[in-house]
Amino acid sequence: MTGINKAGMFCAIGPTSSFICMQNLPPELEFNPNTVPPSFRSIDGEYDISVEDVVRVRVIGVKISLNEVNSMATMDGDELGLIQDTD
Repeated sequence: MTGINKAGMFCAIGPTSSFICMQNLPPELEFNPNTVPPSFRSIDGEYDISVEDVVRVRVIGVKISLNEVNSMATMDGDELGLIQDTD
C-alpha cells in the first residue's frame, strides 16, 4: 500500500499506481481514521491493512495516458487481500 483514505487505497504494481475503491474492498473491511497512518481494519479486529503492507489484488481496469499508466484494482475475491508474514 502506498496510501489510504476514506475513499479507498492506493498501491504500487510494478511501475504503475493502482487505486482500490471502497466498492472493491471486502465487505468486512472498514476505514479506521484513528490510526496513524489511517488504515482499513476488519470488523472482527483480526487484521489491519495500512501503508507499507503487502496485498494481493486483481487489476480490473487500466488507463494509459501520455506520461503515466494508472489502474483500478479489487481486493474482493478469493485469495486476494493482505499477505500476512509467516515468520
